[in-house]
Amino acid sequence: MDLKSFMTAHELTRDDMAAIAGVTPRTIVNWETGFKTPPLSFQVLVAGVEAGSVILDWWRWQAKRSKGEQ
Repeated sequence: MDLKSFMTAHELTRDDMAAIAGVTPRTIVNWETGFKTPPLSFQVLVAGVEAGSVILDWWRWQAKRSKGEQ
């Protein structure tokens, strides 16, 4: 999984991706550089978006919902 390419293809900033994933922007940097590996659940969601099985807007909505936002 190439996170940077994924973010570029979907026009996501590190802040956007961090909000969607529920992590800090620094964590996204660590994942991008390979310093740390994203959890499998995150990798599966990214693969689902790439395959068209998961809609990115749904993922964003779920992230906001889990934080109590509407």
